[in-house]
Amino acid sequence: MHLLKKIQENLQSYSNQQKKVAVYILENYKLAAFLTTTELSLKSHVSSATINRFCISLDFKGYSDFQEALQEVIQSELTSVERVKQTSLSTNTIDSVFLSEADQLEKVAKNISRSDYQKILELLNKARRIVILGHQASEP
Repeated sequence: MHLLKKIQENLQSYSNQQKKVAVYILENYKLAAFLTTTELSLKSHVSSATINRFCISLDFKGYSDFQEALQEVIQSELTSVERVKQTSLSTNTIDSVFLSEADQLEKVAKNISRSDYQKILELLNKARRIVILGHQASEP
């Protein structure tokens, strides 16, 4: 089932605080897909814990999984130009970029073992040539 439709259909079953999150997401899903938990909690006037409970109620492990699913929903309809405009809405773009990078580093830290990381460093040190390949402009 489409994520936004699922949120809409379950709207009446949410707590009052979760309804605030749901309504904000339904009305601003293109922006919400790129917000951190902190930013979303400020914009929807609820706590970060409420956002996590909301995501879990939708059968996600947490906010990052929900955010990925929401980004997939809009991936085909959101152009690169619109992504830049959404980022520009932030009062301080460099802070937004750093927060996003910190979130990505946190995800990597949770999903990679220290031994794997050490092996990667050893391979990089031994490499004669390194090719960097990215997907879209924001994922080098």
